[in-house]
Amino acid sequence: MVSPLERFRSAERASYAAPSAASQRRAADAIFRDIGSAVRDTNRQRNDVLSGLTGGSDDTPAPDPGPQGSTAGVSQLTFQYPSVLPPLSAEAQRAFAERRRAATRALEESRAQVDRQRQQAEAAAVQGRRDIGRQQAEQSRQGMAELAGRGVARSPMFVNPFQRGVARAAQQRVGELEMGLSQTLENLSTALRQAEQSRARELSDIEADIMAARSNVPMLLGIA
Repeated sequence: MVSPLERFRSAERASYAAPSAASQRRAADAIFRDIGSAVRDTNRQRNDVLSGLTGGSDDTPAPDPGPQGSTAGVSQLTFQYPSVLPPLSAEAQRAFAERRRAATRALEESRAQVDRQRQQAEAAAVQGRRDIGRQQAEQSRQGMAELAGRGVARSPMFVNPFQRGVARAAQQRVGELEMGLSQTLENLSTALRQAEQSRARELSDIEADIMAARSNVPMLLGIA
């Protein structure tokens, strides 16, 4: 026979092992609340992630880009200038070539003229030296004839000073002749250098004119 104490303990153990229906409902409601809260948290996190990927939610207005200017039908493409200058026309090439030939002809003519004048000056100097020599000899002959007429043609006291005077006069004339020749040759060299510089300037001007013609803005824009 079971004692009352054992029956009490059995009832107590049964109360722990088998909860009441009310306790079960409260436990179920708590579980449902936890599940709903977890679902809401998950949806919120998913929406945050999507918002970050798309640059904001659909409710967030896009930033104002500001006033946009009108192109009024004008193309916004940047004009591309040609990297290589266009060639000259055949007529322009002929004109520039003729200018080069004219500059070269002018220099060649100047050189030829300088050569002719140099040869003439040198030939004149040679002839001048001969003339001075002949004149010196003639003066010496005439002077000695005068000294002979005076009876002192054999006296060194009269002959030597006379001959030195004649030679000194001839040397002075030769010196003047040489100085004149040197100045003439220097003038001719200066004229030739000026002619060469003139041709160099003309060629430089031609090149500048060619570049200006090839870089003509209307022609580059196609409106020339």
